This record gives sequence, C-alpha cells and structure tokens, in this order.
Amino acid sequence: MLEKLIADQRKALDRKKRKTDKKRLLKKIEEMPPTRDLKKALENPPSEFAVIAEIKWASPSKGYLKPEYSAKKPAVSLARSYEQAGAAALSVITEEDNFKGELSDLEKIKKAVKIPVMRKDFILEEYQLYEARAFGADAVLLMGSILKEKELEKLLNLAHKLNLEALVEIKDLPELEKVLKAGPGVVGVNNRNLETMKIDFKTLKKLVPLIPAGITVVSESGIVSFRQMKKIKETVGINKFLIGSILAQSSHPGKKLKELLNP
Repeated sequence: MLEKLIADQRKALDRKKRKTDKKRLLKKIEEMPPTRDLKKALENPPSEFAVIAEIKWASPSKGYLKPEYSAKKPAVSLARSYEQAGAAALSVITEEDNFKGELSDLEKIKKAVKIPVMRKDFILEEYQLYEARAFGADAVLLMGSILKEKELEKLLNLAHKLNLEALVEIKDLPELEKVLKAGPGVVGVNNRNLETMKIDFKTLKKLVPLIPAGITVVSESGIVSFRQMKKIKETVGINKFLIGSILAQSSHPGKKLKELLNP
C-alpha cells in the first residue's frame, strides 16, 4: 500500500510541475505573511494536551469517510470547529488521488483560523515545500520511513529556510537515528505500522527516552480517548498528539475533539 501511495504521489507531482513552475510559486511566497510557530504552539497548548487535529476527507482503503464529502468538503467550518474545541494546530492532507484533498483546502483553512496549519502529505521533493509555503502552510510532515538520510537533511534545511517547521515522523530506532542527524525541532512517533496498519504504543515508550531534550515529541495515531492521553503523559512524559481517525469518523468532529480534551 505504501509503495503505491508514493508512486501515485510522484505521478501527481509530475503533473503539478508541468502545470505550475517553481517561479510562480516563489512569486506567491513573496506575498505570503509570516508563518505561525508550530513548535511554540505545541509547547504552549490551550489545555492540558496539545492536539494537532487532522482534516482528511478519504482514505485509500475506505474511500470517502463520509458520503457527503464526495459532494462538499466543509474545510473552513471543520477547521474552525477544531480551533474552537481547543486544537493547538491543524493537519491538512492535500493529496488528491487517494485522500481526495486539495491544496486549496490548505489555503482556505489557513485564512480561516489563527492556529498553525501543517501540510500532511508524502513530501518527496523540494518543489512540494515551495507549494506548501505558497498555499499557506506553517509546517510540513517529513517521513523518515520514505526519505533517505541526505534527502531528509536537504528537505529539512529548505523547510527551515522557508520558515516552515517540520514534523519529522519515525516509527523505529533506525529511523530515529537517521532523523536525529538532520537536526529536527519536532519529531513524531507513529504508533501505527504502515505495512500492517496495527497500533502499538510500545514503540512510543521505547523511543521517547532516546530523543534529546529540546526536541518536541508528538505521539501519532491510535488515540481515541482522554484516558489514553492521560496514561501516555503519566508513563511516557509527553502531552502532544496528532489525532485524525477518531475525529474524522465522528458525526460531529469538533464536538468529539472537545470531549477528548475535556471529558
């Protein structure tokens, strides 16, 4: 599945580069306001837990997560509901083929809220960082599982030059060792095995103690309750989470986030 998603992303990227060249993106970036600080937002959350609430419309296995999303994607209203519920930041999937997202979602959401907005996609090339900045992203996701050491270092350096924070994702010790060489400010530990799709919080407990002080650590995937977050905070020592599926599956995502933060 992961290989197919990456292959689809590369095809889409080729199409985009033919349609919009780098010069046009750079011109648009010149007109953009300063970015919002994701790391600062996570370190100073509005409640006990710092949650990056994810906005996505579909998944490769399930298709549209709600039937109505196929006709209308309420990007602005959903983003505002998360902000009002206490999200520290937002994560927006803009991949078109498998997740049915759009870069325009990112642009609309950024204008509608005051909290940081992260582009969460398979970032493979520098072009995508220019895209992200041009369409309003404050941060991007970089995945240690799909990027080689030099690629990761190159993308992270460019992200910082563009004033984009990067949430650098890992899932095991070899990826952590590779990622630390690049000098990240924010690291996300993915509790989900992207090959089997199973959740295992043992990875979090194993890796967090090995991450140097000063790096902000986010727990990704598998969070479904306040009790889980409380337990992770007490046993692992982190209070930062990226939450997607449980919100996306709810009939009232904003209300669900509020319940997670304030049971």
